[in-house]
Amino acid sequence: MKMSTSTTLFILFFMMISSSYSVNFSATRSGSLHFNLPEVKIPILCKTLLEIPFYIVELGFGTPKQYFDLLFDTGSYLTWIQCKPCEVRCFNQKRPVFDPSLSFSYAAIPCHSIDCSLVKSVTYPKLPCSITCKYFMDYHSDVSSMGDFAREVLHLSPNNVIPGFIFGCGQNNSGSPEIFDGILGIQNNMLSLVDQASSMYGRVFSFCLPSEPTSKGFLMLGGSRVLSQFRYTPLVRLSNSERGYNINLVGVGTVDQNVSVPHFPVLIDTGSRLSLLPSSVYVPLRSAVRKALSKYTPIAKDPENPFDTCYETRSLKEGGIPPVDITLQFEGGVDLKLPQSRVLQDLSLATCIPIVELKNGKSGILGGIQLQTLEVLIDVANSRMGFAEKKCG
Repeated sequence: MKMSTSTTLFILFFMMISSSYSVNFSATRSGSLHFNLPEVKIPILCKTLLEIPFYIVELGFGTPKQYFDLLFDTGSYLTWIQCKPCEVRCFNQKRPVFDPSLSFSYAAIPCHSIDCSLVKSVTYPKLPCSITCKYFMDYHSDVSSMGDFAREVLHLSPNNVIPGFIFGCGQNNSGSPEIFDGILGIQNNMLSLVDQASSMYGRVFSFCLPSEPTSKGFLMLGGSRVLSQFRYTPLVRLSNSERGYNINLVGVGTVDQNVSVPHFPVLIDTGSRLSLLPSSVYVPLRSAVRKALSKYTPIAKDPENPFDTCYETRSLKEGGIPPVDITLQFEGGVDLKLPQSRVLQDLSLATCIPIVELKNGKSGILGGIQLQTLEVLIDVANSRMGFAEKKCG
């Protein structure tokens, strides 16, 4: 069958930055299956601004390498950093902005090259260009970046590098509160770190988000794991073009009730500071929290605060918080218990449920707070996600 030009480009691009990598399995004496892959483990730190957590990884770019703090984001696919000369604008960052002229391995992707056609075939929007290949990323918040596609050496650790890594060199950027210098895109796309590193580590990775600045989490590409330690739910596709890590939410359990709902896809998004859940799940969850905290009076709704259930932090600390028993239920019989730290978040003077009710919509979001201290395994090759309760240490 004759392929369209876009299909041909897509396949060529896949061959350039990835290779077909079969996931090897081995068995222990007890019979438990393991993944058997090379691995690299990268620390994840938790930084906060106004009590809002941001999950940060430190990576090196260039030769010689220059280090940067990147927001770890499973909800987007492109990795980008700010670059000199900051032709339009760069936001403030604590480290010096990346200077391509200081790296002899940096190579901007020319506008009319095959490379440019390839990256444009898997990105949106497709920007016009004249000299260098252009990108634009908008995160539906205060963060955005526009600049040049380029290739560079990416340093994951002192002994693990990816040569020719395709990334965005940002010349017009906005939104970072001096917490991060760019974004590390992990979403399922040919430009993501997972796909560009797949020839070395396969298409399997896991992460654990720390719950506070004094603790550490990790991002592990590849690696050896006992499969039985995880509870699995299938990944679902919302459309042919959508590549997010979505899983089906099927119910919520509380002390008083167990509510089943029609399959409702939620995006696993570590870059989101809040979760969006349908009314059928959020209302029973909120009722359980309010019942457990019935001796306290909720604070009146603040129009600038997206959360509808908040309490005075000082009162809760003085009077104590009783346990709140809530479980999110996913397809395949996977139950995700939410301890107090994943149900209530301190926001300076107020403590709130960090979840927003989604009254309309066909899909939701499960943000970073509800994932803290879990090891989340994403097996892209086998289209499934696994959860394991463990401390990040």
